[in-house]
Amino acid sequence: MIKMTTELFNKFATKQEELDRMIRTKFNFSDDDWDFDLDTKHQIALKVEVAEFINNCYDLWKYWKQKAVNPDLILGEAVDVIHFIHLILNKRQLSAEAHIAHIIVERVRYASRMSYADILDDMLNSSDVYEIYAGLLLILDHYSFTLEDIEQAYDRKNAENHARQERNY
Repeated sequence: MIKMTTELFNKFATKQEELDRMIRTKFNFSDDDWDFDLDTKHQIALKVEVAEFINNCYDLWKYWKQKAVNPDLILGEAVDVIHFIHLILNKRQLSAEAHIAHIIVERVRYASRMSYADILDDMLNSSDVYEIYAGLLLILDHYSFTLEDIEQAYDRKNAENHARQERNY
């Protein structure tokens, strides 16, 4: 089972804040713009990334599709979801331990009562970032990804996101 560590959670939060600071500066967003005015846009972005992740996990819900899934695409989309989750969570004044505790509560709820298709459906329809994070980790565990796999993919994507901003993506 994939268990988020405080160290890795803090790493993701810090790297996301560095990227977000670059974007806020580049586009001249105030803290109020970022924390409040753009909140709906951040939620939309998260929803889009969750949908893209789910679309790549088609073996869990597209019973009619025989093609094998692409683990690299699944992990890549998962990392996009993690970026937006941390963007949103960084706006909250909670410790990594408190965030992880919320994720664990949701993971227990999912694991005890839901199929993978139900988890994906809940992720798609939820506005709760902890539910989404917990579901994401359970699905990634189903595909046998490790925390190290997630961290390495995150580092690659975070570097790509920085490069994109420097190229005026």
